[in-house]
Amino acid sequence: MKKLIIPLLAIFLFASCTNEELSSLESENSFDLKKNDIQISSLKNIETSNEQFDAIAKDYYQYKVINEARLASRDNTILKKGCVQTAKVPEDYPTIQEAVDAVCENGNVIVEPGTYNEYVLVTKPGIFLKAVGEVLLNGGFALYEGEIKIHNFKIDDTTAPIGGGVAIASFDMNGFDIKNNTIYGSGHLAIYFKFCDNARIVGNDISGEREAAIYLDAYYYGATGSTDPHYGTSNNNSILNNTISDIVGTWYPGYGIVVRGNSDYNKVNGNNINTTNGWGISIWSLPQSDNPNWPTTMDENTDYNIVKNNSVKNVLYDGIEIYFGGSNNTIGPNNESNNNGVGIHLWEYSNNNHVFNNTARDNSLCDIVNEGANNTFKNNSSDCTIGVD
Repeated sequence: MKKLIIPLLAIFLFASCTNEELSSLESENSFDLKKNDIQISSLKNIETSNEQFDAIAKDYYQYKVINEARLASRDNTILKKGCVQTAKVPEDYPTIQEAVDAVCENGNVIVEPGTYNEYVLVTKPGIFLKAVGEVLLNGGFALYEGEIKIHNFKIDDTTAPIGGGVAIASFDMNGFDIKNNTIYGSGHLAIYFKFCDNARIVGNDISGEREAAIYLDAYYYGATGSTDPHYGTSNNNSILNNTISDIVGTWYPGYGIVVRGNSDYNKVNGNNINTTNGWGISIWSLPQSDNPNWPTTMDENTDYNIVKNNSVKNVLYDGIEIYFGGSNNTIGPNNESNNNGVGIHLWEYSNNNHVFNNTARDNSLCDIVNEGANNTFKNNSSDCTIGVD
């Protein structure tokens, strides 16, 4: 069961302390340990959480069918006129959706100040959607093609019909650029990409009641009964300089940033995460036994990712973690993971990773915990370590 061994850290922590240190820890942290014990024991197991996220992926696939029917049945006046290179909203078209439908591939949609109540389906590659001034979108975007740019929107995704402010609605679409947006509300995932390479998620401000702020996924979900079983990679993506605050999960405690499954060579740099009721940055692998229907050649480890220059604080559980199998990942330099449950946590089977030049202090359970093998730790600043030579 995911994360359920955190209470055991208290045992290891006490075993490694002097009597004086133990006495201090018992007086300072006994309430925190009890609180974590109660909350962690109530978490859903990993299989349940996978099914919930996979339900979102299936919903997007089903929504694609609905969209195709919408396009087939709509008035073809716009199509008969031919596409345009640039469309302005509301000057040329009253809604963002109509402007997206009207522009050519690699065209531009300029959205001028106002409030727009719609969930926009982008079905052409290379579209650049740019908000100019104060633009509030009550809904969000579903992306059915690659190389799409979305800049400068304020998005309240509470009314998003599927559960994401900006989300891939199909697979193997690459090169997205999601920049300088503010996303809040209660959609389950603010930014959700599955099987996506070479995307840039930069400078976004995310908050709200949701399971994750940024979720980069490559988990094979064929065993869940989807009509479109699929697997692939989420590689070479950049998650940079985002501000994530006050993430409160509703299915279970929330995440700031997740990189899951067959996701390698990604950069998680310069992000500021302050307060979640779950985890901060999770490099999340999955054991082969978790899904018996995986292809035998499927790699579900998250490897060769770089996590540096991030600030994570006031997170209930792990500030920065490599969960259950990632290898050759680099945590450092210059991460600060303070005032969390555990500052930096390398879980069982997370081997051959490199952790250096980070600060992890004032974490309630311990600052740095290593349960894997052959991980290296150098020049980290911390007061409590477990499993670190």
